[in-house]
Amino acid sequence: MMFAAFLVMLTLASSASAGCTWIAWSWSVGMGEQYGIDTPNRRIAAFQTQAECLEFARKRARWIPMAKEKGSKVIDTTVGADVERANGTMVSFDCWPDSVDPREPKASGR
Repeated sequence: MMFAAFLVMLTLASSASAGCTWIAWSWSVGMGEQYGIDTPNRRIAAFQTQAECLEFARKRARWIPMAKEKGSKVIDTTVGADVERANGTMVSFDCWPDSVDPREPKASGR
C-alpha cells in the first residue's frame, strides 16, 4: 500500500513539473523618456520548456537595436540575457516558470 501511494505521489509530481509553462519577461533600467526612468517587468512570450524560453530571450537580446550600438554588450545570464550600454542603461530578458512572478517583492522585503 505504501508503495502504491509513493507511485501516485511520484506521478503527480512529474506531471506538475512537466506542465510548467516558462514565461519570458522584459524590463529596462534607465530607458524612459528621460534617462533614469525604469520600465516595469512585462511578459513577452510563453514557452513549454525552459530551453525554448532561454533561446528566445538570448536571441531577442541580440536582436534589439540597442545591442548593436557601439559600446553596448550582451551578457548571457542563467535566466536569460542582459543588454547593457556604457551609460548604465540596460534591457533585460529573463525566463521564469509561470509559478514565479518577478514583479512580486522578495521574501526579505527588498
